[in-house]
Amino acid sequence: MTSTPDDSDPPNVPLPADQGRNIEAVHALAWRHLLETHPGTLQALADEAALQLGGTAEALGEGTTISPTGHCGSDLFVICQQCGGDRAVLELKGPKAWVNWLKTKNTWQTIHYRETYRANPPLACHHLRLPGPLLILLDAKNRTRQVIEQTEGRGEPFLDGWAVLRYEQVLSRQPFSSHRLAAWLLGR
Repeated sequence: MTSTPDDSDPPNVPLPADQGRNIEAVHALAWRHLLETHPGTLQALADEAALQLGGTAEALGEGTTISPTGHCGSDLFVICQQCGGDRAVLELKGPKAWVNWLKTKNTWQTIHYRETYRANPPLACHHLRLPGPLLILLDAKNRTRQVIEQTEGRGEPFLDGWAVLRYEQVLSRQPFSSHRLAAWLLGR
């Protein structure tokens, strides 16, 4: 059987035991590894997202760590090492993921994240002049905001304030494109 990105491990990424591991979790680990170990990738991602939202993400990647747990429970967080506040939320939508509808909260997961920070601004890092964390949705299916909202949003907009970046849009450019991990995430 020929190995494909869906059934092979990403290069150089420490992975948990096979038990309970799925492709979405492996994508999150691969992104975390790429952003933590390759200088400039986190800032390049933040710059791309801020540009889409009409802002700037200057120094967002400095003095941070990448964590799978944060104040909203999303996939990955960029956390200030000095204050522990969130600078960015990275919502990863791998090849099989969909944006979640939180039945218990009766709202879209993305709206819940945005409202959490609006209701409690101290959760966000206060060392940079940011109104709150930069909200970034990374989509492995290379869909646009409009396509995601059409197919998953029941016609209602739920990505207000989120930068929607396609894997192809980010990983095919420097400083990402020269890394084997970027090629794995793109399925090449």
